[in-house]
Amino acid sequence: MPVKLNGATSGSITINTPAVAGTNTLTLPAVTDTLVGLAATQTLTNKTLSSPTITGTPVGISGMLVRAPQVLTGTSYTTPANCSFIVVLAVGGGGGGGGGSRYTSNTNGGRGGAGAATFQATIAVSPSTPYTIAVGAAGTGGAGRASSSGNGTAGVTGGTTSIIVGATTYAAGGGAGGAGGISNGGTQTGATGGVASPTASLLLYSNGGTSDSGSAAFGGAGGNSLGVFSGKGGDNDIAANGFGAGGQGGDGGNNANGTAGSTGVAGCLIVWEYS
Repeated sequence: MPVKLNGATSGSITINTPAVAGTNTLTLPAVTDTLVGLAATQTLTNKTLSSPTITGTPVGISGMLVRAPQVLTGTSYTTPANCSFIVVLAVGGGGGGGGGSRYTSNTNGGRGGAGAATFQATIAVSPSTPYTIAVGAAGTGGAGRASSSGNGTAGVTGGTTSIIVGATTYAAGGGAGGAGGISNGGTQTGATGGVASPTASLLLYSNGGTSDSGSAAFGGAGGNSLGVFSGKGGDNDIAANGFGAGGQGGDGGNNANGTAGSTGVAGCLIVWEYS
């Protein structure tokens, strides 16, 4: 049987009982409060949800992960609806190793490519908004000297991984390419690791490792990238592995062609999106 309640000044509310068999009891708490409606837009406080089943994309719940982590590619990234901040993990591209030199004696191997910078940052964003990004490419290895005596070719610096939000560019610099080996026993220093910026806005960061200067005949080891997804630079003919690792330098040749330096490892850009 419906129950009709008249308003204090006007209007009324009708409470309908369901057409079900049996006797059911609805207990109201002894407090002054407001009932929650199925279709009403309301703010709930002091509530505990025990094993709830939530369908669709939750709206208005702060700090909830909106979707699975996104591994970004290309040059643009658009935030989903209901996203208010992102956690970004970035690694730049590793530098390529320098090529080995050629000489009659006292030849030099190329220097390894340096490791890339890494960072983690929490960044406030707007929902459904595109942002410019870049994912650092791997630096290619330099060519070894061939046919006649001379120096090897330097490796290529790895690309920078970045995301631009507002006026700020968050960047993980790529590792520098390794210098080519110098014929007739000349020496070179290791390549410099990539740099993260702006450090004041980053939660965690690490600049890339410097590569090994190598020895008289053998190419230097590549530099490491550090952090959550650390990369190991190439060394002793073992290829570089892990995001942002530097490639090994090429070996020098005594009365033989120098070998090419190894390519570094590309960077990555991963985001976690929160409401």
